[in-house]
Amino acid sequence: MRKNFQAVGSEHRHTFTATFERTGYKTTELRSKTYYQPTILVNNVMDQAGSLLTDHLWFNYTLGFQKLGHLKKGDRLQFDGRISTYTKGYLGRDTFLSEKHPVATDYKIERPTKIKLLNASEPRVPLPKENWDLVQLIMKENEAFYKARDEQAEQERFEREQEKQEEIEAEIKAEKAQEAAALAAEEVAVKTEGRSYRFVPFTVYIEPEPRFGYYGEYDYYDDYDSEPYPVTRYKIVEVTSETALDDNRGKGYHSGAEALRIYQKHLRRDKTIKLTRDWLNKQPKDQMWEWIQTERTKNPMLTSQELRSMMYPRVAEYMGDSLTDKVGDVLLDGFFAAWWGQTGTLLNQSLEKRRQAFLESQPKELPATWRREAIDKGVPQDQWRQYMLDALTQHIQTLPLTQQFPVNDRFLRRWQKMSKKPKRRRKHKRRKNAELSEKNVD
Repeated sequence: MRKNFQAVGSEHRHTFTATFERTGYKTTELRSKTYYQPTILVNNVMDQAGSLLTDHLWFNYTLGFQKLGHLKKGDRLQFDGRISTYTKGYLGRDTFLSEKHPVATDYKIERPTKIKLLNASEPRVPLPKENWDLVQLIMKENEAFYKARDEQAEQERFEREQEKQEEIEAEIKAEKAQEAAALAAEEVAVKTEGRSYRFVPFTVYIEPEPRFGYYGEYDYYDDYDSEPYPVTRYKIVEVTSETALDDNRGKGYHSGAEALRIYQKHLRRDKTIKLTRDWLNKQPKDQMWEWIQTERTKNPMLTSQELRSMMYPRVAEYMGDSLTDKVGDVLLDGFFAAWWGQTGTLLNQSLEKRRQAFLESQPKELPATWRREAIDKGVPQDQWRQYMLDALTQHIQTLPLTQQFPVNDRFLRRWQKMSKKPKRRRKHKRRKNAELSEKNVD
């Protein structure tokens, strides 16, 4: 950090002197394009009193510097500027570069003006006016520097890759040793505990998650994410036959503890299902049907969903704590669904018989009569169907209790469809069919 700049302050502009070292350039990536910006490096930056503030400083190669012409190493420059702060360091994802160039706050001189060349003894060669031509000139003058810098960067990158490869090989070796030790410990545990199953580790390779690129194509986050990475998982197999007992449909589990937990959960689930099914088979199949008929006698207009919600607490009360003590961890939802499935079909069949008998005994044009009544009474069009459903409900409630049934929109549509007359086919269609039949006869 350039701490000497703190004493100068940033409230006012000051005059500084510096020695020209060389030119350079920096790049900026914007919308998949690379933009080049010329820069200039100066050394031994001093204030008006001649005190050294910093050993080097970078500026953008602005027009104020370009007007001086082609500078030479060692030229003394004078300019005015203001002290300000900026953030420096590596902001990428490379851990090596992040440690080498940590993010920090430093001081700089911004917006230099009144730029002068102090030791100008002869006129300087003017610089190119176009930005790209100036960048090309800078690249040519510093060709040896950039070449040496690129070679050094490439050597450092190669060394880092070698270190990473060695670390990866060491990790793989350690993982294999750990897997071998875990397998040996598992074999010992099987013999000691007398188990009929054991855990077998295996490796799967996970494909990286791609992201959607700028040009509408899939791309990866970086070069390291573009390759599948290995993950160790476990499956449960029998000791004698080596057959898999439970391995998450061939995908396995991340750890042996997880595999054991899931396996035991499946064993408890299978046991519960078997005990619940055995207990259900011993119960009278018409028990729930008696409960349903009792409720329908009180209110025949109950729907299947309403009866189901009424049967759930009745079944829970019927099971009681005694069943839980006998069976164990009984799942009430699964048990109720299995028992309701035996009576739900019978309930739907009885309701269908009542609906069919009702339709056969009623005039087909009755829904049209209710619709005309709604129109005559000035009922809005979006409320016609509700008016017809209410009229249908009142009409069914006049029947004996043994013939009543819940009403829904689907039944009303079915009644309306039966009342419609079939459309007559056009003459040319009948003539065409007759011609086709004559051709078939010939």
